Amino acid sequence: AMEALGAFSSSDDGSWDGAVAKAAHPLEMGSAKAGGLNVADTDWPTIRGDHKRSAASKAVIADGLKQSWHFKAQRGDAWRNSVIADDWARSNFLGKKIVSQPVIAGGVAFISQLENKAVTALDLKTGKEKWTVHVPARVDAAPSITHGLALVGCADGWVYALNADNGEQVYRLRIAPAERRIVGYGQLESSWPVVGGVLVVGDMAYAVAGRTTEIDGGLYVVGFDIKTGKLAWEGRRYLNNPGNIGKADHARMKNYGTGAADILTSDGNLIAIGSRAKGKHQCFDAKTGKDGGKYTAVPYATPLQSKRHRSVISVFGGKSYTAVAPTWHKLKKGEEKPGLNKPGHVMVKNGWKLSTEDGDAVAISGGADRLAVAVAKEGKNELWIVSSADGKKLASYPLPSTPTQDGIAVAQHSVLVTLEDGGVIAFAK
Repeated sequence: AMEALGAFSSSDDGSWDGAVAKAAHPLEMGSAKAGGLNVADTDWPTIRGDHKRSAASKAVIADGLKQSWHFKAQRGDAWRNSVIADDWARSNFLGKKIVSQPVIAGGVAFISQLENKAVTALDLKTGKEKWTVHVPARVDAAPSITHGLALVGCADGWVYALNADNGEQVYRLRIAPAERRIVGYGQLESSWPVVGGVLVVGDMAYAVAGRTTEIDGGLYVVGFDIKTGKLAWEGRRYLNNPGNIGKADHARMKNYGTGAADILTSDGNLIAIGSRAKGKHQCFDAKTGKDGGKYTAVPYATPLQSKRHRSVISVFGGKSYTAVAPTWHKLKKGEEKPGLNKPGHVMVKNGWKLSTEDGDAVAISGGADRLAVAVAKEGKNELWIVSSADGKKLASYPLPSTPTQDGIAVAQHSVLVTLEDGGVIAFAK
C-alpha cells in the first residue's frame, strides 16, 4: 500500500511548476461585525499560546485542580466506512486528531472539529456549547482569537473571520492565489489549502496556503489587516527547478528552505514557516513581506507533523522545557513486546530531568512557575503538574483517553487537554 499522497494540479497558464501567472486574493465581506470578546494577558488565544509558539502562559496553574467538564466532539462517522477513510487517516496534519488543540480567550474555549469541518466555542467554566459553525473544507488547527474575531484557516484556500461571540461571518479572504480544486485525502479542496491556522501579531494576521514548495507554484504567504481583512502583502516560497524532476536549485534550497507547509511563527519582526530548518532560511518581513533575515526563534520544527515529530517544548522564564519520547529496542524474534531502551522524560537544559518511564509526554505547556504535561501510557493516560524550578511532580490526574500531540492550553486558572477520541477535558480550581 502507498504510504504517502502526492498530488499535482493542472497549471492555468502552462507553467512547468503549476504556479499561477497572476495571483489574486479577493476579500468578501459578510453581514456581521466583530464581537466584543477581549483577550487578556493570561489567555491562550492561538496555537501554542502566542505568535512565538512558545506554549507558555502568564496564567497560574493552581493547587488542587479538579475536572470541571468534559466535552466530546461528534465523530465524522458518515465517511468512516467509506473509501476515503484510509486517505483521511494518512494525513500528516491530522494524524489521530479529531479535535484541535484548544485556545482560550475571554472566558471561552475554542476548538476545531477536524473530521466535521467545524469550529466550536465552549463556555470555559461549564463546557456548554455556545456556537458551532461549519466551514466548506477540512481544518487542521484551532482558530486564532483577536479583535473580537475567530480567524479560521480552511482547506478551501480561504481564511474566515467569524464574530467570536456568535460565529457569524464578518469577512473571508482568499489566501490561495486562484480558485482551483483537487481531491486531497479523499476530499475536494483547494490546490493551496490554508495550513496551520492563522498567525496574529498585533493588528496584522498572516496565513500560508499550499502543500509544499515543490508543487503548484509553492507556498503562498499573505499578510492582512485583521480589522478590515484588506491585503497588506503577498510572498511566495518555491523550489526553483526548471529542469527535470530532481534537478534542484540547491542554492535556493539552502537560502530559502524547502518542504511542506506548516504553522507560521514570528518573533514580532519576521514571519517564518514552522517547517523550515531553524536559522537556515530567509523569512518575510512582517510589515512589508520582503525577504527578511534569518529567523532563529522557531521553538522546534514541523509542529503540525504529528506522525513524524514527537518531541514537544515549552519556552518561558528564559528557559526551554522539552519532552522527549521513549526509545525502544527492536522487536526480537520470540518477544511479545519490545523492551524499553531509554525512558521518555521531561527536562530543562542544563538542569533537572523527570522520567516518564514507559510513557510518552505528547504535550507540555508552561504556566507561571509550573508545567502541565500530558503523558500517554498504555492503559494509563495522565495529566501531570510539574514544578518548573526542580522538576518535581506536584500532582497527577487520570485522562480517559490518549492525549493528542500538543493538546494542552493553560489560561485563567484552567488547564484544557484534548484527547484522541475527540474529548476536551477542563481542569480548574
